[in-house]
Amino acid sequence: MRNLILGIACMLLTYGASSQSPHNLDFEQSDKDFPKDWKKMGTAGYTVSVDSLVKISGKNSLKMECTPENWVWMGYEIGSPMKGKKLKLKGYVKTENVDEGAARLFIRMDPFNRFSEEIKEVNIGGTTDWKVYEVSAEYDPQLIQTIFVGGYLSGKGKMWLDNLILTLDDKDIQQIPVVLPPAKRDREFDAGSSIKIDRLSKEQIADLKKLGLVWGFLKYYHPGIAEGKYNWDYELFRILPHYLAPDTDKNKLLADWIRKPGKFKTGKPARYKEVKIAPDLEWISTSGFSDEVVKLLWEVRNAQRNGEHYYVTLMPWVQNPGFRNENPYKDQTDSGYKLLSLFRYWNMINYYFPYKNLLEEDWKDVLEEFIPKVTLSGSQEEYVLSILELTARIHDSHAFGMDWNGPVYNYFGQRMLPVHVRFIEDRPVVTGFHPGAPDMGLEKGDVITHIRERSSSEIVVEQLKYIPGSNRAAKLRDMAPKLLRTNDSTMVLQIERKGHTFRKELPTIPWEPVYPKTPGTSAFKIMESNIGYIDNGLLKVKDLRVLWDSLQNTRALIIDCRNYPSDFVIYELSRYLLPKAENFERSSSGNMKEPGLFTMKKPLPVGKKNPHYYKGKVLILIDETTQSSAEFHVMAYSLHPNATLLGSPSAGADGNISKIELPGNISTWFSGIGIYYPDGRETQRIGIVPDLMVWPTIQGIREGRDEVLEKALELARKDGSGQ
Repeated sequence: MRNLILGIACMLLTYGASSQSPHNLDFEQSDKDFPKDWKKMGTAGYTVSVDSLVKISGKNSLKMECTPENWVWMGYEIGSPMKGKKLKLKGYVKTENVDEGAARLFIRMDPFNRFSEEIKEVNIGGTTDWKVYEVSAEYDPQLIQTIFVGGYLSGKGKMWLDNLILTLDDKDIQQIPVVLPPAKRDREFDAGSSIKIDRLSKEQIADLKKLGLVWGFLKYYHPGIAEGKYNWDYELFRILPHYLAPDTDKNKLLADWIRKPGKFKTGKPARYKEVKIAPDLEWISTSGFSDEVVKLLWEVRNAQRNGEHYYVTLMPWVQNPGFRNENPYKDQTDSGYKLLSLFRYWNMINYYFPYKNLLEEDWKDVLEEFIPKVTLSGSQEEYVLSILELTARIHDSHAFGMDWNGPVYNYFGQRMLPVHVRFIEDRPVVTGFHPGAPDMGLEKGDVITHIRERSSSEIVVEQLKYIPGSNRAAKLRDMAPKLLRTNDSTMVLQIERKGHTFRKELPTIPWEPVYPKTPGTSAFKIMESNIGYIDNGLLKVKDLRVLWDSLQNTRALIIDCRNYPSDFVIYELSRYLLPKAENFERSSSGNMKEPGLFTMKKPLPVGKKNPHYYKGKVLILIDETTQSSAEFHVMAYSLHPNATLLGSPSAGADGNISKIELPGNISTWFSGIGIYYPDGRETQRIGIVPDLMVWPTIQGIREGRDEVLEKALELARKDGSGQ
């Protein structure tokens, strides 16, 4: 996921614009030593600043400096849509001693995460004098909400940017007006919703539940709203004061509200084959609305929709939802915006989450439960944590993204012990240490029984509701690094080691995210007894043909998928592994004309007819770190006629992810398409289940053993390998 987050982060720049330009794309406007309105992100070893000495013209250039094994990006955002087809970024770049990485100038278009299509970049290395570089990209205003251009530096060295220009169809973007639809021109509540809710009765909660159902249904079903004629967020703020007022005729108010977006043509709903999930719309008739409101809502349901929508689209090819024109309202968290946050998230999941059928409760009951939790939350931390708890209720390991939010960051702790922890035998166990960590008197295999004088099991029970995860193993995987976070300069642990317990007070360091590391250090190797080993987390498509010359005659092949792939090698490797083409998965996707409807697609094959396919045993290693793309790969590899899956169940979260932005600058994600076996069996939440269960043990961690790999080697050495 680190590459994904990096990809989202990268942003924008410009050439030859004056200081009076609407966009600060020439670095002439600065706040102290930093270019105005620009954003930065990176690892620890970087610096960025405006440079008034090294430049092409004007007052400033942008200087970026990085140390080995680190990276930094600087970016600027330009809103869309604009009319045009081709973007071009041109500008001066100078580098000094760039090594072990590259300096990059790029265009990126967002959202929707179509990285290979949307990111266009040019890479520069070494020491170069000022030179003009150019990069271009195709632009579709119907799909793109935001354009990013920027500079990115990885490895070590220095990079300068200056005199940049971004054009659309060869016209300077500084001179192109952005055509705003009516929804974008509505600015009435930019400074706040003016809604204040201090208490809620049971009756008011029930009424707000009805309002949330109607608000979301109209948002995604009404053709007038789909056209971008209304800022539907602000329409909520307009109706709320009247709706919450005592003695209001709520049915008349709702009837007028339903009519407001205008008239439309109706027709009969289409029929679809292989429906996985049908829209849940029975509430229209069972919620106690007046006959008039029920009639109007059913008319909206039967409206003719053309599949185009201002607030959402289904991405080409993959068909996961891309939510657009959703303002994150970074500084707004009054009562109205909190309620909007709940309504927005709840309805996005209600109509576009492909695994809604796997939820353990009626999703409408969750809406009612969270109305007081979210709306009456006091502090910013309480509000953000209530949203985090809500995201955990969809039971999806892809519902990540909130760790960087300030209140969440503070709740779990801004500092940490530089210790790796994993749940082994359902207990938190020390499995390693951060690079450069001092000797703390801890050992691999130490069991952490208490933290800050509280039992670790008690802390897990308390905090697990804030950990989104498809199954318990995935939740504990993500819970583990949070156990050793704190806001204090020290942390007290009680440790159990070989039957003895002791207490230690240890110094903490500033928190930084720790990503799971692949067990190996190279993409492949030949192990004892002519057994091949592939690290699927390191394997690259470009290297596969050369590697296969060494692997094809091994007696057995171990494919370690306890990682996340760094490349999409599934189809290429499967052509070597499998004797013929075979279906390995099916997917489901949503429907723009009938939100909430999910239908199954045709099965997807891998492999090809290959009489020279790999004849030895194939042993595939998995555990709770095997997630998403890794699970997708495993489903294909396991089709080998002599394959054995061993380890523990995978994370159970597959399908391309979709981003959600909520008031208060909250970002989160979810699985946007459903992934199943060819016969329709579920993978979400269940995960990929091994043929042979092999769990790491505390004793094995103490002894520094990889028990899953050991079992694979044992099976590989046995007769019957097929060689």
